[in-house]
Amino acid sequence: MTGTIIAIILDPIFLFVLKMGATGIGIANILGYAITDALLIYFILSKSRYMSLNPKIMKIDA
Repeated sequence: MTGTIIAIILDPIFLFVLKMGATGIGIANILGYAITDALLIYFILSKSRYMSLNPKIMKIDA
């Protein structure tokens, strides 16, 4: 949800203030997605008890 809110805020800034047109909207959406991904990785690395990005402890049970 954070990335969507950031994209909604940045869309008019890139579109009207910076006059970038559709390119600006695309950049705003990419920034929103990047922030969402960064938050996801942060929460997985620091707060998750059951998920990990460490390949050594990843396993699939039958």
